[in-house]
Amino acid sequence: MPLNRPLHPTQLYEAGGEWIIMLALLWAFRRKHTAGQIIGLYLMLYGLLRFVVEFFRAHDSSNPLGLSLSLEQWLALALACAGLFLVVRKPRRAAVGTTIAV
Repeated sequence: MPLNRPLHPTQLYEAGGEWIIMLALLWAFRRKHTAGQIIGLYLMLYGLLRFVVEFFRAHDSSNPLGLSLSLEQWLALALACAGLFLVVRKPRRAAVGTTIAV
């Protein structure tokens, strides 16, 4: 952590982003959606938010995966990609004659 230097209030950036994500999820939940799309939307939006916020944080660890991205940014991109997969995938149909126990 750098001393005697002004820092970005990344906690506030993330809190504001989470409010926006919550509003987007509430909007999406009220619309027609398939199984997995809401959690996929959350993973995608949260991953993108964390990816951007991590640019403003001071990192002490080295970058094991290369480029100019931190490990946290790589994880955030993986979350966003998993979420994107859940949002765009087509749900499987149940086989004819099968019942789902509740």
